[in-house]
Amino acid sequence: MEYRTTDGRAVYRADPVDYNPVTKCRKVQERVWQDGKLVKDEIKEICKSKKTEMSY
Repeated sequence: MEYRTTDGRAVYRADPVDYNPVTKCRKVQERVWQDGKLVKDEIKEICKSKKTEMSY
């Protein structure tokens, strides 16, 4: 996915890198450019989980 500011000076882009079906985690590479210069480049892991609570 990609987002741009209305003036076009900043761009945010997230690209899928990997998926682990066992842990249900995805790795996504996030990049941010400002005025054509890369200012952020990192890989984040995003995991889906379910909250379970003990009830009586």
